[in-house]
Parts: sequence; C-alpha cells; structure tokens
Amino acid sequence: MAIGMVFLLQLTANGQARLPVYEVARTTVPIKVDGKLDDPSWAKASPVGDFVNNSDGSPSQYKTEAKVLYDDHFLYFSFRSVDDNIWATLKRRDEHLWEEEVVEVFVQADPRQPSYIELEVNPLGTMLDIYLLDVRKPLHYESWNSEKLRWAVQVTGTVDGKGGDKE
Repeated sequence: MAIGMVFLLQLTANGQARLPVYEVARTTVPIKVDGKLDDPSWAKASPVGDFVNNSDGSPSQYKTEAKVLYDDHFLYFSFRSVDDNIWATLKRRDEHLWEEEVVEVFVQADPRQPSYIELEVNPLGTMLDIYLLDVRKPLHYESWNSEKLRWAVQVTGTVDGKGGDKE
C-alpha cells in the first residue's frame, strides 16, 4: 500500500472546492538531509493533516506524519510512516515507484495552471521526480531531474516485507 501526500478537498456551501491550508514554518538553520528527522527545527513544525489511501480516499490504517519547512534556499519535506509490512523492489531513479510503497509530494506553483512537480521516494531511497506540464498529456519524465534535490531514508526494520517500522 502506498502512503502518500494526498489531500481531500472540502466543499463549501455553494459546492466549490475549498483547498486545505498549511502554514509552512521557516527555519533559520539548514536541515541535515539524512532521513533521521532529529534536527530541532522539525520539532517546531506542525504536522500536515490526515492522510488517506490513494486508491479510494478512505482513512489510512497506517500512521503517517509529514512536515514541511523552508529556509532562504530550500523547501524541506519530512515523513514518518509506520508500516508493518515494508516492501519495495525498485532501485533505479525514475522507475514507476507509484506501483509500490512510497511517500509522495506534489508541488504546484500556480493552481490555475495544470503543470506540477511530483516527487516520490520508496523505502529503499529510490527517487522519482517528474515535471508534468499537464497531467492529461503523456510525458517522457525520465528526461527531467530536479536540480539540487537531496533526499534520504532511514528505515527501522527491514524492507524485504518481513515487517517493522519505516521512518
């Protein structure tokens, strides 16, 4: 089961979608990207709202906490996920990670435009980064990689499906 950053839209009284709001905390100290989430700045960041299953929108049975920070140069995303059956097989960048367990981030600079960046990381630390001009149009996403992107995964347990917690 993939655990990702997926938000449900809330509808207002007139039927229009109301997007959730998350205030990103600023850090004055650069975050060490090592997957450990022990930088003091993470403790000050508020968690992102409840997560749901990608397939049907139902509440996830697994506890996932995500946080977002920024500084003068970067946006930082963290995930702490609990899973009793950690599994992943894909090890090459830009493979179809969405077919396995991942955490996902979707970044859209302007909600009036269809383009966005999608980032996925699996428990093995494999990255998929896609820039989509329009979700309805096929794209050879392997031809694009984010500049200066850094990521790390810290797993407590095993990634071979024998169980444990992943962080």
